[in-house]
Amino acid sequence: MGRFILRYENLFRSKTHTYSDKVTQYLRGLFQSEKRNIEKMCEKVKDSNMQNLQHFSSNSPWDAESVMKRVASDTDKVFRKNEEKTGLLIDESGWKKQGKKSVGVARQYLGSSGKVDNGQVGVFVSLVQGDKVGIIGTRLYLPAEWTDDRKRCREAGIPEDKIVFKTRCELGTDMILSAGREGIGFEWVGGDGFYGNDSKLRYGTDLSSSVFSPFITDRNVSVGSKTVSEKNRSRDRRISEWRCIGSFGYDHRK
Repeated sequence: MGRFILRYENLFRSKTHTYSDKVTQYLRGLFQSEKRNIEKMCEKVKDSNMQNLQHFSSNSPWDAESVMKRVASDTDKVFRKNEEKTGLLIDESGWKKQGKKSVGVARQYLGSSGKVDNGQVGVFVSLVQGDKVGIIGTRLYLPAEWTDDRKRCREAGIPEDKIVFKTRCELGTDMILSAGREGIGFEWVGGDGFYGNDSKLRYGTDLSSSVFSPFITDRNVSVGSKTVSEKNRSRDRRISEWRCIGSFGYDHRK
C-alpha cells in the first residue's frame, strides 16, 4: 500500500504539512472495517485517531477533484495495456440518512433500498473492461430544495460555485465530458434505462468527433433518438460481448 500511496502523496500536502499518514490510515480503515465510518475504522487501524481522521476527511486542504483526476488517469493507463474494448458506465447510489444536516439529504428515490426515503444520492462514472472496473468520477446530487436555500448550503460548507441545481443526468453528462477533455479512452458509454433514455444526456455528450460510441442500457441499445431492444440477450454475458447497434458519443482513445 505504501508504494501506491506514494503515487498520490503530492496531492495531500500543504505548504507546511503532509497528510500521507492519514491517507494510509484512512485506506487501511476502508479495507479492514466492515462498517466504513470513521469511528469503526479507527477501532481497526493501529495508532489512528478519530478526531484526526475526521479532520482529514472533512477539513484538510486537499482537493478531491485532483485526486479523482489522478485515479482516472492511472486507471486509463492500466486499461490501455489490454486489447479488450473499454467502456464508460454511469450509475448512481443512495445512502439512507436519519437527519437533515448531511449535504444533499432529502426524501428521494434511493436505489439501494428501492424506494423513496430520506437520504443522499451520488452519481458515478466508471471505466469498465471485461470484469475490471474503476470509478473515475463522482458527483453528489443536490435536490432543488437545497440549491434554492443558499443559506442552508453555506451552513453546510458547500462552495458558492457548487450551489447550482443539476439533474442526475446532467451530472452524468458533466462527468462524461470531463473524461473526454482529460483524454480518458473509452469506446462506448452505458447506463441503465434512467440514463439511457435521457435524450439530453445522449446528445449532450457528442463532441462532434469523427469516431462514435454506442450508448448501451441494461435493456436496450440507444441509436440516436431510437431505441433497439435486445430481447434475447443473456444477462450473464460480459458487457464487451454485447451487440451494439448504431452509435453516438465519441472516442478519445489514441
